[in-house]
Amino acid sequence: MTASSYLRKEIFGGSAASALVAIKKLESQSNVPKSSQIDLTIKTERGLTVHPLLLGSAKSRLLLPNAPSSSHFEHLRTKKGKIVNLFEIIAEEATSQAQQAFDERVIYGGPLFDHFGHLIAESVHRIWPRLVYPELSKLKIAFHPTPTRSGYSQVKHAWMISVLSYMGVSRSDIILIDQPTYFRELLIPQQARGQIFSTADPKYNELFPLIEKSTGSAFQRTEKFIYVSRRRYLHSGSYLGEVLVEDVLQSVGFTIVYPEDWDVKDLVDLFCGAEAIVFSEGSAIHVLELCGKISASVFVICRRSTSFVKTVFGQILSEFAARHVLIENTEVVTPLDWDRSKNLPTVGNASAIVDIKSLLETLSNDISISIPVPSDEAIRHAQQRDLLRMILDKRSTKAGTDVCKLGELLIILRKQFEDHYLLEDR
Repeated sequence: MTASSYLRKEIFGGSAASALVAIKKLESQSNVPKSSQIDLTIKTERGLTVHPLLLGSAKSRLLLPNAPSSSHFEHLRTKKGKIVNLFEIIAEEATSQAQQAFDERVIYGGPLFDHFGHLIAESVHRIWPRLVYPELSKLKIAFHPTPTRSGYSQVKHAWMISVLSYMGVSRSDIILIDQPTYFRELLIPQQARGQIFSTADPKYNELFPLIEKSTGSAFQRTEKFIYVSRRRYLHSGSYLGEVLVEDVLQSVGFTIVYPEDWDVKDLVDLFCGAEAIVFSEGSAIHVLELCGKISASVFVICRRSTSFVKTVFGQILSEFAARHVLIENTEVVTPLDWDRSKNLPTVGNASAIVDIKSLLETLSNDISISIPVPSDEAIRHAQQRDLLRMILDKRSTKAGTDVCKLGELLIILRKQFEDHYLLEDR
């Protein structure tokens, strides 16, 4: 059932004639986007007590108790090339009665992930009925927050508030299912897109960007060349010498962006008006999902393997960038954190070594601007400084890594750089 047919059959009620009148009124609203008749479904459940996620839930596994309502929910993600449902119903019986109740219609928003990239990729793509249908634009959104050591994740981070605000959702619009919750009528929209898979209806992408055109111009910013930095996150993955690259690019007119300092609306405005965007590979790439198709060329400096980057970001880059280029690293730096579940170094948080000369030459040729290339000595010193900064930053090692494992990692790191060009001037 499409959203339109759902509205005819379920929401407006009454006679067929009154439903048709209501639909025509809704579809004639001048502020409904032309793409509003998207072919995505909404189902309704009435008199439902929904239970919170159970302890043990994580980004890759969403656990619900054995209760009548639990079978109504799914959250899709691509794993090993297949789209799977992350919700699992386990044997634990749901014993608690509803501790909060909502008598009005509410939209189910899915899991609320406490991570910038996953929030954009997975937690906002059931909000679309509020964007498409004025009759639904004021309904509250109910999310399943993920469990933490002290309870459940909350809507408190500035970046989370910024993303939700861009989607038209304020804090007062949000219901957190952190306790058994009764809904008189819960609307469950189809997940419009997800992690590593595209939308079921391309018209969904046409809803974006959600930028007010109050001045007659869609985009107000005029910066042409953008560099999106991770220099503040060397402890959790960047590349050595990024500070030097920023300085060089800034000298030829690039705007250096630390996305954590920006409101998401302004990032979208910036990206939509740019000619070239260079990303130090990370979660900020997901902001492209909120832009719609842009005219910029996008370059990604890979701190992980290009095959990994293609898997995680390839769909986004292909859909939303005019063209994209992946710039491969030459080697991965041994991280100083241990993944106990895999009994291996935490390579997902590792930084990388990039051929900075080749990087700058690639950008210069592709963007057709003259970019100076630093000397070998300047590059080596910049990379040395970042390596030392990574080692000394206590955030490079999480609490789960004991002293013995840290010692092993330091020995591996030392061996990696024996006779390495980085230490030629020892």
